[in-house]
Amino acid sequence: MFWRAVLNTLLFTLGTVPVGMALGLGVALLLDGALPGRALYRSIVFLPLVISGVATGVLGSWLFDQYDGFVNDLLRAVGLGGPSRQSNGTWAMVSVIVMTVWVRLGFDMLIYLAGLQGIDRQLLEAARVDGAGWWQRLRRIVVPLLGPSTFFLLVMNLLYSFQVFDTVYAMTGGGPANSTTMLVTYAYRTGFDERGPGQARLRGRRRRRHLPGHARHHGRAVAGLAHPGPDVVSAVTAPSQTPRARRRGRGQRVARLVAAIAVTLVMFFPLYWMVVTAFSTRQSLYAPGLHLWPSQFTFDNFVTPIRAFPVWHWFRNSVVIAVLVTAITAVVNLLAGYAFAKLPFRGRNVLFLLLLSTMMIPIQAIMVPQFDLVIDLGLYGTIWAVVLPTSAAVFGIFLARQFFLSIPDEPARGRAGRRRVAPAHVPAGGAAAVEAAGGRAGAADVLGRVERLRLAAGGVLQQQRASSRSRWDWSPTSRVSTAPTTAR
Repeated sequence: MFWRAVLNTLLFTLGTVPVGMALGLGVALLLDGALPGRALYRSIVFLPLVISGVATGVLGSWLFDQYDGFVNDLLRAVGLGGPSRQSNGTWAMVSVIVMTVWVRLGFDMLIYLAGLQGIDRQLLEAARVDGAGWWQRLRRIVVPLLGPSTFFLLVMNLLYSFQVFDTVYAMTGGGPANSTTMLVTYAYRTGFDERGPGQARLRGRRRRRHLPGHARHHGRAVAGLAHPGPDVVSAVTAPSQTPRARRRGRGQRVARLVAAIAVTLVMFFPLYWMVVTAFSTRQSLYAPGLHLWPSQFTFDNFVTPIRAFPVWHWFRNSVVIAVLVTAITAVVNLLAGYAFAKLPFRGRNVLFLLLLSTMMIPIQAIMVPQFDLVIDLGLYGTIWAVVLPTSAAVFGIFLARQFFLSIPDEPARGRAGRRRVAPAHVPAGGAAAVEAAGGRAGAADVLGRVERLRLAAGGVLQQQRASSRSRWDWSPTSRVSTAPTTAR
């Protein structure tokens, strides 16, 4: 059973990481150039990332249901037979992979957009003058310069694929016949359903030996995302200024706009369908045929659980926890990030690498020890039992550290320097807070805010001064002497 879970995790990784990164790069190239409504397209592509994994799993189980799911209804409408996800392990794995790629596409696009902003357009213009076509410019210049972004995404996506739990558990439960049981799902089931927490901890330790050990390179990967420039796509695809080339350029812009709209619709439709089903009656959901609009609007799907369960009490608890976790984590992450970036002390880099290595441990593997610790501290049954274990986010500390490394030491000295530098800390604090709250803090204001989030992502977007020279420093303690730019 354990080796079956290992094989399933490897298949899941092979199906999500390369495909998601390739699609993320394509969407980033598509949405990097000048397009009408570009901010809206980016926001919609990013929007699935703010949905919880459990909600994603439930949405996927409805979409790919072999009897009444939208995918099978659509295939039957065009005369094709739908796959049997509940009874066929291969199709179950495919459905899980599709939903995971759908959710992670926004994150991949975001990082690649940050990398594209760091490419100097003069390099692409020089290559175009020398006769290089758009494919040659993309393959020889853009893709190699996106190497740090690609490495960063590779590490983060590998970590995510080896830690996936909630989406799979809510969507398939590991079935059918354990065909979608992952390592963390297996450890959770072993620890809480079969043999107790001791076996779960053993599985968690064994699982760590199968994880990639790349966390120590995170700082190097994102350090290369600095120095943003103008739109890269317009430079990659810029034609010569002849009448024929101008007509071809207009055709390319129209094609890019049509492709951007198509991608946005594909990303937005599952969210739209989720809202449609929420206002539909149960009878209409199970009726044959496609349901693109509720045949009869109803609020029973909201009223019934509100009357049957203390939903408003749960909502209040969620709001309080989100606010406390966001505030505490923002402070802790900024202080820790500043210490790792600006305060010299013995063993700083080693301690930082040890801190990054904890990102390889899934939360499900440490739930039992955390529970024991909460009981020993006398916090069981209080709201602090949920807040304190999440009062620091490793990735948020990493983002804050990268941001502080980009600030020169000289302006930060003295009271006047602190007054100039302190406002620049706000983007890093915002990114750390959003990351700590699991996206809940930024969900209400996501439309039109992707640009600011990209700026806030650890300060990886830096505006290169006209007199400075672009450089790539791969050392973990590098300091890029540039000032943060404003988002476009």
